[in-house]
Amino acid sequence: MKKSLLVLLVLAATTVFSNEAEAATCKVDLKNGRGKLLQSFTGWGYSYNDACMDAKRDCRRVKNARYYRAPIQLCTERFVRPNRGQRNQCTVVMKNRRGKVVSHHTAVSGPRQVRGACQKALNKCQDAKWRQGRRGAFCQILTRGSTGRDTRNRGRGRGRRG
Repeated sequence: MKKSLLVLLVLAATTVFSNEAEAATCKVDLKNGRGKLLQSFTGWGYSYNDACMDAKRDCRRVKNARYYRAPIQLCTERFVRPNRGQRNQCTVVMKNRRGKVVSHHTAVSGPRQVRGACQKALNKCQDAKWRQGRRGAFCQILTRGSTGRDTRNRGRGRGRRG
């Protein structure tokens, strides 16, 4: 009884873990000499390299079988950027007692942190308010939303474009 239960438990665990581990995919395109797409192949594996080897092997088989009449046939790997989700962005403004905007504070958080961006921006605003000694100032959320691209400042200034 104990042995059969143990075997069943081990079998269930290997099934669960093997399904989770197969996550990498790779796409390879078969193109003719002019760059026209003839066929596309998708490979799956435990790592990106395994997946690409699988897709390239399928592409080479079709190429060597001369299924297409094109004299030049190339198997090219198509880079698929992994979907990291959308990033959340929030902008907070610091206003003085009269309601005039004194400064802007923007923060970005990861895709799974819903309130993270606004909390970070509010913290930045509160820190600036404390450092500058603005007693009557207050922080207010101006915009919140999500963006599909990386919105971090890469060291570029606001001024000229160039």
